[in-house]
Amino acid sequence: RRVLFRSRAHHPRIENQTGLRLSADPTVDLSVADATALGEQALRKIGFTVDEAQVITANLMDAELCGYPALGLARVLTIAEHRNFKKPRTPVRIEYETPMSARMDGGNYPGFYAVTQAAKLAIEKAKASRFALVGMHNSWLSGRNAHYVEMIARAGFASVHTACSGDSVAPMGGRQALFGTNPIAFGLPGGPNPLVLDIATSRSEEHTSELQSP
Repeated sequence: RRVLFRSRAHHPRIENQTGLRLSADPTVDLSVADATALGEQALRKIGFTVDEAQVITANLMDAELCGYPALGLARVLTIAEHRNFKKPRTPVRIEYETPMSARMDGGNYPGFYAVTQAAKLAIEKAKASRFALVGMHNSWLSGRNAHYVEMIARAGFASVHTACSGDSVAPMGGRQALFGTNPIAFGLPGGPNPLVLDIATSRSEEHTSELQSP
């Protein structure tokens, strides 16, 4: 299996920071192993630990292999130039919990990493209590909701995942963004693979447009 890494133009400083300055051609053909190594190396170069880089890259590679390149390796560049990236990070932690629920602080980590920890906690609590409710704040850029509900479904549990967003969708017939994308995803265990539905109010995925921009 191979990955076609696509990248839109970014500031040269960001490309130098991450090392994702591959060639003048915006599309590069890579093996899964090479693409994974590239993602992990780029994330470590901008300050993430080995574990953090592996978790984030696994999320991005899942998007690539599912056919969503805008949520794949190109997001390493988006992480590096995001306004929250320059802010200090603190360990992801549980602020409050019960046997079946938890409220978590994402530590200003990208959701690719932080929300993965929330999903793992939800699985742990569901295994113990057969039900779990986990919420998180102080995180950004979580990518495909499908990634998290599939994790939970593969652990044997039905799940619902929601995320917030800013005003980015215009009402039908309108030109001004008034609504959030209001993403919601559902996951159901099944064989050989779980059933996953990941939807939003927008007609197209925002980052797909960004990827096509010069």
